[in-house]
Amino acid sequence: MLDGNDRRVRRTRTLLHRALIDLIMAKGYGRVTVQDILDQADVGRSTFYNHYTGKDDLLVESGGDHLRAMIGSASASPGTTSYDDDPLSPTLLIFQLAEDNRPLYSALIGGRGSAKVVTLAKTMITELFTDRLRRGRPETHDLDVQMTATFLANGLLGVLTWWLDARPDIPAEEIHRRFIALTARRVRDSDSSAG
Repeated sequence: MLDGNDRRVRRTRTLLHRALIDLIMAKGYGRVTVQDILDQADVGRSTFYNHYTGKDDLLVESGGDHLRAMIGSASASPGTTSYDDDPLSPTLLIFQLAEDNRPLYSALIGGRGSAKVVTLAKTMITELFTDRLRRGRPETHDLDVQMTATFLANGLLGVLTWWLDARPDIPAEEIHRRFIALTARRVRDSDSSAG
């Protein structure tokens, strides 16, 4: 059972995350300051810095937490393919989240987005793929895991950005299917080079 401190921490982090998202939608990421976030969330500066080193850290941490929670929730759904078995399985969820939250994703990584956010997203997604590849294929050489994770993250962000900006008429499931067709061979090839 969570004690009061754990609930307070979770509540504070949620308030900060929500404030950041609201401000990104209103102003764009580049124009948001830590003070804006503090004012929006009604949280003190020292409390903010007890949790995060800055707005970039808040974006990466809260975005990563949200994505991991969504993957965990999807994994627990009856009748779904195990997200633990396939390192590419989170990509459908990412495309669906982008489709359901198109204005936010466009503001973050689309044509209106910031290069800094794209770099942060690339780091977060690379870590996600690295973790999944290592868990699913522990015998794979570390260089191959790193290269494959980097390839997947860059490919995913490239396709995601293109889709948000150029082809919003294509459903998430179709973009995902096409992305898998493009990338599945690289993941299979990294398995064959293990050892």
